[in-house]
Amino acid sequence: MSELSFGQSLWWIVPALLAAALLTWWTYRRTVPALTGAMRWLVPTIRFLTLSTILFLLTEPLIQREESIVTDPILVIAVDESESLSVTGDPALADTARITALRRLLDTVPTDRIPGRLSIVGFGSDVRDISVSGSWADSLLFSQQRTDISRMLQHVQNDTRHDNLGAVLIVSDGQHNSGRNPVFVAERSPVPVLTTVVGDTTLRRDLYVRSVVANDIGYLGTELPVRAVVRADGIDAASVTVSLLIDGVQQDAQTIQISPRTEATVDLSFTADAPGLKRMTVAVTRLPNETTYRNNVETSAIQILDAKKRVLILGSAPGPDITAIRNLLDADTDVDVTTTVFRSASEQYGAPLPDDLGEFDLVILAGYPGARVPSEHAASVASRIKPETGLLFLLARDSDLAKLNRYFGDRLPVQTSTIRTDFLEATLNVTNQGRAHPVLESVDLSQTDWDRMPPVQYNATSWRLNASARLLASARIRGTNLPDPMLAVRQDPSGRSAVLLAAGTWRWHNLPEDLESYDAVWPDLLRNAVTWLTVENDDRRVRVQPSATTFAASDRIRFSGQVYDESLQPVSDAAVQIDVRSPDGRVFPFAMDAAGNGRYTLQTDALPGGSYSYQATASSDGVELGRDEGSFVVGDLALEFKETRADPQLMRQIAARAGGSVIAPADLSRLDEILGAMDGFQPKIEYASRETELWRRYVFLAVLVVLLTLEWFLRKRNGLV
Repeated sequence: MSELSFGQSLWWIVPALLAAALLTWWTYRRTVPALTGAMRWLVPTIRFLTLSTILFLLTEPLIQREESIVTDPILVIAVDESESLSVTGDPALADTARITALRRLLDTVPTDRIPGRLSIVGFGSDVRDISVSGSWADSLLFSQQRTDISRMLQHVQNDTRHDNLGAVLIVSDGQHNSGRNPVFVAERSPVPVLTTVVGDTTLRRDLYVRSVVANDIGYLGTELPVRAVVRADGIDAASVTVSLLIDGVQQDAQTIQISPRTEATVDLSFTADAPGLKRMTVAVTRLPNETTYRNNVETSAIQILDAKKRVLILGSAPGPDITAIRNLLDADTDVDVTTTVFRSASEQYGAPLPDDLGEFDLVILAGYPGARVPSEHAASVASRIKPETGLLFLLARDSDLAKLNRYFGDRLPVQTSTIRTDFLEATLNVTNQGRAHPVLESVDLSQTDWDRMPPVQYNATSWRLNASARLLASARIRGTNLPDPMLAVRQDPSGRSAVLLAAGTWRWHNLPEDLESYDAVWPDLLRNAVTWLTVENDDRRVRVQPSATTFAASDRIRFSGQVYDESLQPVSDAAVQIDVRSPDGRVFPFAMDAAGNGRYTLQTDALPGGSYSYQATASSDGVELGRDEGSFVVGDLALEFKETRADPQLMRQIAARAGGSVIAPADLSRLDEILGAMDGFQPKIEYASRETELWRRYVFLAVLVVLLTLEWFLRKRNGLV
């Protein structure tokens, strides 16, 4: 439908046309020589048409057209490509026969009769497009080791957000084991989600490792516990062995008795004799005629460190603050604590002070140096603390601030300006820098919460921040925020240090009953401080790490990295090479892709199971910039075999929450009829209005040129001047 409209009012167009006609008549009423015959009317007519065309274009005419655009609805068929489909199928068939039967079922889908467009995707841990042409079911691999239905639903919604998505059909056994709960994602689906459950719900004969619980980090020479849960389904009472293997070598084993449809908990352990990332495997005996043996093994990774964090607490005098700190650190299995407290100038409680303080990762000055500590002792301690050792000062009422300033001031975030002896009750006022710093980031308290905490003792001494120090919290006294520092940290090439200028922190560890909700505040703050102070300064110019420490055998291995120059500025044009070494010594070379601003990425194909190491080398113009190295583990995940039965309940919930329905496998052959009966699976008609501004079209300029040229030609031919 088209409509002509004008950008200018037309009240003047009739008088203008009359004026054009009069002008034409006046111009050609008498000519020398006189026009005769047809020329008497043709030449004036051309002049009038020229003037009329100009007047027409001056009205800014435009043509408005309304067009309808019809978009066919899209059906997305999402087929579960995970390994569980080879197990949850007909129990009377072998694994390969179950997959063949599933392909035949999918071939019954009338792809050529779908009343709209068709898109097919396969999903597991990833989502991939499947070609609709030919026997598309043969393109399905059924080899993914995770099932993430929610990721698939989000992918479909994002991929079709500009199209007329009409419905989604999920073909799966319902064994979802990764990502978010798909029921919640389906609830927000803009279109109905149909589900078809493939697989059998019959209880199978199976013995499998249901779960393994172990720390992600262990320490050299320390016994590490591992707890495994083994379950038996459809199996008579039997004696089985549960084994623990580290990098393929058995470390522990226990023989247990199992009974049908029960779970048994087995406690195993091992002692690591070398640091690094270890491949940990828990395996249970294979019994005859199990549905699958893939779930008889559970593989994960554990990082073995050289030693625990070694912390030295130096106390100026016995007191509840030191006792509370010691108790909190002793409860942390990752920390080895040594405590030395001065009783007098010549007597000490606890362990004698070691000659070599370089063996400690952190030194906590709990009020130290105090009035009882000789100056020469404080000077000796200060000289023996290495720059790379973290340093934490906790104020006490008997701290000698003059000695602190003289011997430790250059290492700490603050120094004294004017020393005073009086103390005031105060609370913490966390700064914006403090809320974003690792020491306080997880201690999520409002100022009202901090005000409810028991007050601590703040010394009235004037303090000034040293260079490179950051103020995390200032003092708050009687509801007034002061600029004076209470919690500050410092990080520079020489090391890390922190101060908490508050005595009486034991009150935060012994809270009254009405403040039990704040029990974790002081332990978390102290733990965060210890962690931050014992982290090595990372000044590496090349930093490359995998996206995880453990990958499934079907996962692609993803790396990310950064490259810096000598000034630690990003280098964006480096050549970054990664050499991945397999367990048998083979080396796989890869080149990372630049992602801008000194960042680099790499995604490799899946690798066989085992423990891998890698070395990354960055160079620019043939000059090496630096190297990095690390390790990761590839294992055969058993997630897809934890349950050997289909889960129709989950599939029904997904369909119900998304406004869809459950389609029986036998009804897939009439999918076109089901879609045709759905009210929402219809073409979408959109109306678009288009405007053509005629005065901007070159065709009218051409018309004017032709008319003027023709008039000039006729005038010349008839001898007009």
